[in-house]
Amino acid sequence: MVVPIHNYSLNQPVENVVVSFAYQALDPRTFKPADPDHPDQFVEFARAKPVKIPPRGVASVDVIWNTKNLGGYGAGVPYRFKVIVDPDDQIKNKLHGDDPKAGANTIGLWPWNTGFWVFHPGRRADDGVRPGDVRLGLNVEDGLPCSRGSSMTDMASVTVDMPAPDLALRHLIISGVRPDGERIALAARSLFGLGPGRQRLEIPLAAHDGLSPLQAWLSAGDLAGEPLAGTWVTQSAPLQALALRR
Repeated sequence: MVVPIHNYSLNQPVENVVVSFAYQALDPRTFKPADPDHPDQFVEFARAKPVKIPPRGVASVDVIWNTKNLGGYGAGVPYRFKVIVDPDDQIKNKLHGDDPKAGANTIGLWPWNTGFWVFHPGRRADDGVRPGDVRLGLNVEDGLPCSRGSSMTDMASVTVDMPAPDLALRHLIISGVRPDGERIALAARSLFGLGPGRQRLEIPLAAHDGLSPLQAWLSAGDLAGEPLAGTWVTQSAPLQALALRR
């Protein structure tokens, strides 16, 4: 984790600048503090090596955040960071002190509206998922209004049935086959945080006259028991099990 620290003084260098780093667990549904009784409580995890900053200069400080035993289980936990310059108030004559209300800029929070996600690698919450439990369906409807404007475009309706919270980044590709056998990609999406349950995606398609059949493919993830070899699902076919491929 790297953070730039600025010295806005016109003529005074500053030495032995210490920067502390802390984290706070957030509620994944609201991105508010997970402990509502202590909304301002952070856990300090590191302090950067003191640095010297010349007038109107900048120095970068870096620390390592050890996420062992963080992240919980299942769908993971988002965190927010708090970075404090001079946490022990050792630097004298700071223009606005340490009070943000007075104009001080020695305390930073990130991310502002969401969180930095951590997933626990030591245990899967989807133990017992059987091969083939991830299911994919595809149907294409002709000439529907596109949300990008009043023009008509074909829309692919893709359903994904996920048996457990999915921690993998997956790739969905919809394609068609030309008469000469060449496969043409018509649309693609990157999907993260699927499941559990069914999700439906409405995806505009590029022109696909003469392409048959239309098919969808979803890359493999990390669900327990999920096979690595892959198959495709074809337009208008009933929901079928996918043996997913990386």
